[in-house]
Amino acid sequence: MKKLKLIFLLVLFIQIGNAYAKKLVYPIEVVAGMADLIVTGEIEKVHSHTYVFKIAQTIKGKSHQRITVHMFKEWTCDRRIRKPEVGQKLFLFLNKKIFSYESINGSTGEMFIDEDRVVGDIDGSRPTIAELSDALQIFVSCYTLKGKKYHSSKGTIFIQNKSDDEIGKLYSTSVLVQYFFDKMKQYMIEKKDSEK
Repeated sequence: MKKLKLIFLLVLFIQIGNAYAKKLVYPIEVVAGMADLIVTGEIEKVHSHTYVFKIAQTIKGKSHQRITVHMFKEWTCDRRIRKPEVGQKLFLFLNKKIFSYESINGSTGEMFIDEDRVVGDIDGSRPTIAELSDALQIFVSCYTLKGKKYHSSKGTIFIQNKSDDEIGKLYSTSVLVQYFFDKMKQYMIEKKDSEK
């Protein structure tokens, strides 16, 4: 009987531990700052652990026609919305590995596209590919993440690459640009030497 109680308690603790497992989701501005490459396009070939991605647009990083993307390992709190398949359109935030790229923070760096709109909520809306691409291009030209780590908003530092006047002029470009720039108020900002 004691053995049965012990097994029951062990199973209970394992279940409780799994119930509290939770993925830390990085904010999109941090993911954009961490990315070596931000691209849109579609899956051209699917292999067991990778897929070949045909790039339609490069938002940040070195331009390529095709890249190999290593699929992130799925777990209880981080699953793909859909299985990878040929023709699937994605908006990717990637880090460079030796022979391939990998999405940042698992599913956080892999945004699906349906009918020219990003699946998921950004500032209360589902932006088009063009709207998000344009806003991110402006954002990454103005701010660079210092290092590659996210330490919560108070410990994360961005470097401001443009003057306050330039950022002020770009602020009204779109609602999404305003959203990204407003989010910078929660981080520590270091200005480039010429702006200090």
